[in-house]
Amino acid sequence: MLSIDRDSAEISFAALKRKLYLITIPFISIAVTSVGLFSPFDSSISSITSLAIAIVLIIVWFLYYRNLWMNIAEKIMIGFLTIMHLERIYSLTEQLGNHSFNFYVVWFPLFFIGIFITMPGNAALIYSLIIYIITLVIGFKEYEYASLYPLFHFYISNLIYIIVLYYFLKILSVYMESFLLKKMAFQDLLTDVGNRRMLDIWIQNEINRSNEQDSTFSIIYFDIDNYKQINDLYGHEVGDSVLKEVASIVKRNIYDTDFFGRWGGDEFIIVSTNQSAEGAIQLADRLRIAVNNYSFSEVDTVTASFGISSIKKGDEAKTMLKRADHALYSAKVSGKNRVMFSFE
Repeated sequence: MLSIDRDSAEISFAALKRKLYLITIPFISIAVTSVGLFSPFDSSISSITSLAIAIVLIIVWFLYYRNLWMNIAEKIMIGFLTIMHLERIYSLTEQLGNHSFNFYVVWFPLFFIGIFITMPGNAALIYSLIIYIITLVIGFKEYEYASLYPLFHFYISNLIYIIVLYYFLKILSVYMESFLLKKMAFQDLLTDVGNRRMLDIWIQNEINRSNEQDSTFSIIYFDIDNYKQINDLYGHEVGDSVLKEVASIVKRNIYDTDFFGRWGGDEFIIVSTNQSAEGAIQLADRLRIAVNNYSFSEVDTVTASFGISSIKKGDEAKTMLKRADHALYSAKVSGKNRVMFSFE
Protein backbone atom coordinates (compact mmCIF):
# COMPACT_ATOMS: atom_id res chain seq x y z
CA MET A 1 0.00 0.00 0.00
CA LEU A 2 2.87 2.38 0.77
CA SER A 3 4.31 1.83 -2.70
CA ILE A 4 0.91 2.54 -4.26
CA ASP A 5 0.61 5.77 -2.32
CA ARG A 6 4.21 6.71 -3.15
CA ASP A 7 3.39 6.18 -6.85
CA SER A 8 0.46 8.60 -6.58
CA ALA A 9 2.72 11.10 -4.81
CA GLU A 10 5.25 10.83 -7.65
CA ILE A 11 2.48 11.44 -10.19
CA SER A 12 1.39 14.53 -8.25
CA PHE A 13 5.01 15.73 -8.11
CA ALA A 14 5.34 15.30 -11.89
CA ALA A 15 2.16 17.32 -12.43
CA LEU A 16 3.40 20.05 -10.08
CA LYS A 17 6.78 20.10 -11.81
CA ARG A 18 5.08 20.46 -15.20
CA LYS A 19 3.07 23.42 -13.92
CA LEU A 20 6.26 24.98 -12.52
CA TYR A 21 8.01 24.65 -15.89
CA LEU A 22 5.05 26.10 -17.79
CA ILE A 23 5.08 29.17 -15.54
CA THR A 24 8.84 29.78 -15.22
CA ILE A 25 10.28 28.80 -18.62
CA PRO A 26 8.76 31.84 -20.44
CA PHE A 27 10.36 34.22 -17.92
CA ILE A 28 13.71 32.44 -18.15
CA SER A 29 13.49 32.60 -21.95
CA ILE A 30 12.86 36.35 -21.81
CA ALA A 31 15.83 36.84 -19.46
CA VAL A 32 18.13 34.73 -21.66
CA THR A 33 16.95 36.56 -24.79
CA SER A 34 17.61 39.95 -23.19
CA VAL A 35 21.17 38.82 -22.42
CA GLY A 36 21.69 37.77 -26.02
CA LEU A 37 20.29 40.98 -27.48
CA PHE A 38 21.24 43.73 -25.05
CA SER A 39 24.20 42.71 -22.89
CA PRO A 40 27.12 45.11 -23.56
CA PHE A 41 29.64 42.64 -22.13
CA ASP A 42 28.92 39.57 -24.29
CA SER A 43 30.80 38.51 -27.38
CA SER A 44 28.88 37.68 -30.54
CA ILE A 45 29.34 33.95 -29.80
CA SER A 46 27.85 34.39 -26.32
CA SER A 47 24.91 36.31 -27.75
CA ILE A 48 24.23 33.62 -30.34
CA THR A 49 24.48 30.95 -27.62
CA SER A 50 21.98 32.80 -25.44
CA LEU A 51 19.49 33.20 -28.29
CA ALA A 52 19.85 29.51 -29.24
CA ILE A 53 19.17 28.45 -25.65
CA ALA A 54 16.12 30.74 -25.52
CA ILE A 55 14.76 28.99 -28.63
CA VAL A 56 15.41 25.57 -27.05
CA LEU A 57 13.57 26.66 -23.91
CA ILE A 58 10.57 27.73 -25.99
CA ILE A 59 10.54 24.32 -27.70
CA VAL A 60 10.77 22.59 -24.29
CA TRP A 61 7.87 24.72 -23.02
CA PHE A 62 5.77 23.69 -26.04
CA LEU A 63 6.53 19.99 -25.43
CA TYR A 64 5.50 20.33 -21.79
CA TYR A 65 2.37 22.23 -22.77
CA ARG A 66 1.37 19.41 -25.12
CA ASN A 67 2.51 16.64 -22.73
CA LEU A 68 4.96 15.32 -25.33
CA TRP A 69 8.32 13.61 -24.59
CA MET A 70 8.56 15.43 -21.26
CA ASN A 71 11.41 13.32 -19.84
CA ILE A 72 13.49 13.92 -22.97
CA ALA A 73 12.57 17.63 -22.96
CA GLU A 74 13.68 17.92 -19.34
CA LYS A 75 17.08 16.36 -20.08
CA ILE A 76 17.56 18.62 -23.13
CA MET A 77 16.68 21.67 -21.03
CA ILE A 78 19.19 20.78 -18.30
CA GLY A 79 21.86 20.06 -20.91
CA PHE A 80 21.49 23.43 -22.63
CA LEU A 81 21.18 25.30 -19.33
CA THR A 82 24.42 23.62 -18.21
CA ILE A 83 26.15 24.92 -21.33
CA MET A 84 24.78 28.40 -20.66
CA HIS A 85 25.76 28.18 -16.97
CA LEU A 86 29.39 27.31 -17.78
CA GLU A 87 29.58 30.01 -20.44
CA ARG A 88 28.12 32.57 -18.01
CA ILE A 89 30.51 31.48 -15.25
CA TYR A 90 33.44 32.06 -17.61
CA SER A 91 32.26 35.65 -18.12
CA LEU A 92 31.26 36.12 -14.48
CA THR A 93 34.60 35.08 -12.96
CA GLU A 94 36.39 37.43 -15.32
CA GLN A 95 34.23 40.36 -14.21
CA LEU A 96 34.44 39.41 -10.53
CA GLY A 97 38.19 39.30 -10.93
CA ASN A 98 37.99 42.88 -12.19
CA HIS A 99 35.66 43.80 -9.28
CA SER A 100 32.76 44.53 -11.65
CA PHE A 101 29.18 43.27 -11.35
CA ASN A 102 27.66 40.53 -13.50
CA PHE A 103 23.89 40.02 -13.51
CA TYR A 104 24.30 36.24 -13.56
CA VAL A 105 25.24 36.46 -9.87
CA VAL A 106 21.51 36.81 -9.08
CA TRP A 107 20.49 34.02 -11.48
CA PHE A 108 22.97 31.19 -10.95
CA PRO A 109 21.27 29.72 -7.79
CA LEU A 110 18.28 28.85 -10.01
CA PHE A 111 20.54 26.57 -12.04
CA PHE A 112 21.24 24.38 -9.01
CA ILE A 113 17.60 24.50 -7.93
CA GLY A 114 16.67 23.27 -11.41
CA ILE A 115 19.11 20.36 -11.12
CA PHE A 116 17.64 19.22 -7.80
CA ILE A 117 14.10 19.51 -9.18
CA THR A 118 14.82 17.45 -12.29
CA MET A 119 17.10 14.75 -10.81
CA PRO A 120 16.95 12.38 -7.83
CA GLY A 121 18.88 13.58 -4.76
CA ASN A 122 22.17 11.66 -5.11
CA ALA A 123 22.32 12.10 -8.89
CA ALA A 124 21.62 15.83 -8.49
CA LEU A 125 24.39 16.12 -5.89
CA ILE A 126 26.96 14.35 -8.09
CA TYR A 127 25.98 16.37 -11.19
CA SER A 128 26.11 19.65 -9.24
CA LEU A 129 29.53 18.86 -7.78
CA ILE A 130 30.89 17.97 -11.23
CA ILE A 131 29.65 21.31 -12.59
CA TYR A 132 31.08 23.02 -9.51
CA ILE A 133 34.52 21.50 -10.10
CA ILE A 134 34.41 22.57 -13.76
CA THR A 135 33.57 26.14 -12.70
CA LEU A 136 36.53 26.06 -10.30
CA VAL A 137 38.78 25.14 -13.21
CA ILE A 138 37.23 27.93 -15.30
CA GLY A 139 38.00 30.41 -12.52
CA PHE A 140 41.71 29.47 -12.39
CA LYS A 141 42.47 32.13 -14.98
CA GLU A 142 41.41 34.82 -12.49
CA TYR A 143 43.27 33.45 -9.46
CA GLU A 144 45.31 36.52 -8.68
CA TYR A 145 45.72 37.94 -5.21
CA ALA A 146 43.54 41.00 -5.91
CA SER A 147 40.64 38.88 -7.20
CA LEU A 148 40.66 36.16 -4.54
CA TYR A 149 38.19 37.84 -2.18
CA PRO A 150 35.14 38.09 -4.54
CA LEU A 151 35.91 34.72 -6.16
CA PHE A 152 36.25 33.05 -2.76
CA HIS A 153 32.79 34.24 -1.72
CA PHE A 154 31.31 33.26 -5.07
CA TYR A 155 32.59 29.68 -4.94
CA ILE A 156 31.80 29.22 -1.25
CA SER A 157 28.22 30.38 -1.87
CA ASN A 158 27.97 27.91 -4.79
CA LEU A 159 29.00 25.07 -2.52
CA ILE A 160 26.60 26.14 0.22
CA TYR A 161 23.70 26.25 -2.27
CA ILE A 162 24.47 22.67 -3.35
CA ILE A 163 24.72 21.37 0.23
CA VAL A 164 21.57 23.16 1.40
CA LEU A 165 19.53 21.93 -1.58
CA TYR A 166 20.72 18.36 -1.09
CA TYR A 167 19.77 18.27 2.59
CA PHE A 168 16.55 20.15 1.97
CA LEU A 169 15.49 17.29 -0.32
CA LYS A 170 16.54 14.80 2.36
CA ILE A 171 14.39 16.61 4.94
CA LEU A 172 11.49 16.79 2.48
CA SER A 173 11.81 13.05 1.79
CA VAL A 174 11.70 12.24 5.52
CA TYR A 175 8.67 14.51 5.92
CA MET A 176 6.88 12.79 3.03
CA GLU A 177 7.62 9.33 4.43
CA SER A 178 6.23 10.44 7.79
CA PHE A 179 3.16 11.93 6.10
CA LEU A 180 2.50 8.72 4.13
CA LEU A 181 2.90 6.53 7.22
CA LYS A 182 0.53 8.76 9.17
CA LYS A 183 -1.93 8.65 6.28
CA MET A 184 -1.76 4.85 6.23
CA ALA A 185 -2.32 4.74 10.00
CA PHE A 186 -5.46 6.88 10.02
CA GLN A 187 -6.84 6.94 6.47
CA ASP A 188 -8.43 4.33 4.25
CA LEU A 189 -6.32 4.39 1.10
CA LEU A 190 -9.04 3.04 -1.21
CA THR A 191 -11.79 5.55 -0.43
CA ASP A 192 -9.61 8.39 0.93
CA VAL A 193 -11.69 8.72 4.11
CA GLY A 194 -10.84 7.95 7.74
CA ASN A 195 -10.23 4.31 8.67
CA ARG A 196 -11.46 2.33 11.69
CA ARG A 197 -8.67 3.60 13.95
CA MET A 198 -9.53 7.19 13.04
CA LEU A 199 -13.25 6.57 13.61
CA ASP A 200 -12.52 5.19 17.09
CA ILE A 201 -10.73 8.44 17.93
CA TRP A 202 -13.50 10.63 16.48
CA ILE A 203 -16.23 8.77 18.37
CA GLN A 204 -14.36 8.89 21.68
CA ASN A 205 -13.62 12.60 21.22
CA GLU A 206 -17.32 13.32 20.68
CA ILE A 207 -18.29 11.24 23.73
CA ASN A 208 -15.79 13.21 25.83
CA ARG A 209 -17.10 16.49 24.44
CA SER A 210 -20.68 15.43 25.17
CA ASN A 211 -19.80 14.57 28.77
CA GLU A 212 -17.98 17.87 29.29
CA GLN A 213 -20.36 20.22 27.44
CA ASP A 214 -23.64 18.28 27.56
CA SER A 215 -23.71 18.33 23.74
CA THR A 216 -25.29 15.76 21.46
CA PHE A 217 -24.13 13.76 18.46
CA SER A 218 -25.20 10.73 16.48
CA ILE A 219 -23.59 7.76 14.76
CA ILE A 220 -24.85 6.84 11.30
CA TYR A 221 -23.76 3.30 10.49
CA PHE A 222 -24.45 2.10 6.95
CA ASP A 223 -23.43 -0.47 4.40
CA ILE A 224 -24.08 -1.21 0.74
CA ASP A 225 -26.97 -3.56 0.03
CA ASN A 226 -26.05 -6.82 -1.73
CA TYR A 227 -22.40 -5.81 -1.95
CA LYS A 228 -21.21 -9.43 -2.02
CA GLN A 229 -23.36 -10.02 -5.11
CA ILE A 230 -21.75 -7.00 -6.80
CA ASN A 231 -18.30 -8.47 -6.11
CA ASP A 232 -19.33 -11.96 -7.26
CA LEU A 233 -21.05 -10.72 -10.42
CA TYR A 234 -18.73 -7.93 -11.56
CA GLY A 235 -15.45 -8.66 -9.76
CA HIS A 236 -13.56 -6.99 -6.92
CA GLU A 237 -12.26 -4.16 -9.12
CA VAL A 238 -15.81 -3.02 -9.84
CA GLY A 239 -16.65 -3.55 -6.16
CA ASP A 240 -13.80 -1.22 -5.21
CA SER A 241 -15.07 1.34 -7.72
CA VAL A 242 -18.53 1.22 -6.10
CA LEU A 243 -16.99 1.79 -2.65
CA LYS A 244 -15.10 4.84 -3.92
CA GLU A 245 -18.17 6.28 -5.62
CA VAL A 246 -20.35 5.78 -2.53
CA ALA A 247 -17.70 7.46 -0.37
CA SER A 248 -17.59 10.37 -2.81
CA ILE A 249 -21.40 10.74 -2.70
CA VAL A 250 -21.41 10.82 1.09
CA LYS A 251 -18.54 13.33 1.33
CA ARG A 252 -20.47 15.71 -0.92
CA ASN A 253 -23.65 15.50 1.15
CA ILE A 254 -22.58 15.53 4.80
CA TYR A 255 -21.93 18.65 6.88
CA ASP A 256 -18.48 20.21 7.18
CA THR A 257 -18.49 19.43 10.89
CA ASP A 258 -19.22 15.71 10.38
CA PHE A 259 -16.59 12.97 10.41
CA PHE A 260 -16.75 10.15 7.87
CA GLY A 261 -14.80 6.92 7.65
CA ARG A 262 -14.78 3.34 6.44
CA TRP A 263 -15.39 0.84 9.24
CA GLY A 264 -14.40 -2.15 7.13
CA GLY A 265 -15.50 -3.98 3.98
CA ASP A 266 -18.57 -2.15 2.66
CA GLU A 267 -19.43 -0.66 6.07
CA PHE A 268 -19.10 3.08 6.72
CA ILE A 269 -19.73 5.32 9.71
CA ILE A 270 -20.60 9.01 9.93
CA VAL A 271 -20.00 10.75 13.25
CA SER A 272 -22.60 13.49 12.92
CA THR A 273 -21.65 16.19 15.40
CA ASN A 274 -24.32 18.30 17.12
CA GLN A 275 -27.03 16.21 15.48
CA SER A 276 -29.98 14.91 17.48
CA ALA A 277 -31.85 11.78 16.43
CA GLU A 278 -34.20 13.76 14.19
CA GLY A 279 -31.38 15.58 12.38
CA ALA A 280 -29.37 12.39 11.91
CA ILE A 281 -32.41 10.56 10.48
CA GLN A 282 -32.96 13.38 7.97
CA LEU A 283 -29.29 13.34 6.96
CA ALA A 284 -29.24 9.55 6.58
CA ASP A 285 -32.37 9.58 4.44
CA ARG A 286 -30.89 12.28 2.23
CA LEU A 287 -27.79 10.11 1.77
CA ARG A 288 -29.92 7.04 1.06
CA ILE A 289 -31.76 8.87 -1.72
CA ALA A 290 -28.50 10.29 -3.13
CA VAL A 291 -26.96 6.80 -3.37
CA ASN A 292 -30.14 5.30 -4.85
CA ASN A 293 -30.41 8.02 -7.53
CA TYR A 294 -26.72 8.07 -8.48
CA SER A 295 -25.63 6.73 -11.89
CA PHE A 296 -22.72 4.43 -11.05
CA SER A 297 -20.03 3.93 -13.67
CA GLU A 298 -19.91 0.12 -13.57
CA VAL A 299 -23.25 -1.09 -12.16
CA ASP A 300 -26.87 -0.14 -12.73
CA THR A 301 -28.27 0.54 -9.27
CA VAL A 302 -26.77 0.60 -5.79
CA THR A 303 -28.67 1.06 -2.55
CA ALA A 304 -27.60 1.37 1.07
CA SER A 305 -29.16 0.70 4.45
CA PHE A 306 -28.63 2.93 7.48
CA GLY A 307 -28.71 2.42 11.24
CA ILE A 308 -28.56 5.33 13.69
CA SER A 309 -27.89 5.79 17.38
CA SER A 310 -27.65 9.03 19.35
CA ILE A 311 -25.62 9.68 22.49
CA LYS A 312 -27.32 8.87 25.79
CA LYS A 313 -26.16 9.51 29.33
CA GLY A 314 -23.50 7.00 30.34
CA ASP A 315 -22.83 5.88 26.76
CA GLU A 316 -19.52 4.40 25.68
CA ALA A 317 -18.32 3.93 22.11
CA LYS A 318 -19.18 0.23 22.14
CA THR A 319 -22.75 0.82 23.37
CA MET A 320 -23.44 3.45 20.70
CA LEU A 321 -21.95 1.24 17.99
CA LYS A 322 -23.95 -1.75 19.22
CA ARG A 323 -27.22 0.20 18.99
CA ALA A 324 -26.34 1.55 15.54
CA ASP A 325 -25.45 -1.99 14.41
CA HIS A 326 -28.80 -3.32 15.67
CA ALA A 327 -30.60 -0.51 13.83
CA LEU A 328 -28.70 -1.34 10.63
CA TYR A 329 -29.67 -5.01 11.02
CA SER A 330 -33.32 -3.96 11.38
CA ALA A 331 -33.05 -1.93 8.17
CA LYS A 332 -31.69 -5.01 6.38
CA VAL A 333 -34.39 -7.43 7.55
CA SER A 334 -37.08 -4.83 6.85
CA GLY A 335 -36.28 -4.83 3.13
CA LYS A 336 -33.02 -2.83 2.77
CA ASN A 337 -32.62 0.65 1.25
CA ARG A 338 -34.04 2.28 4.36
CA VAL A 339 -33.12 4.16 7.53
CA MET A 340 -33.72 2.80 11.04
CA PHE A 341 -33.08 4.38 14.43
CA SER A 342 -32.32 2.50 17.64
CA PHE A 343 -34.45 3.67 20.58
CA GLU A 344 -33.02 1.08 22.99
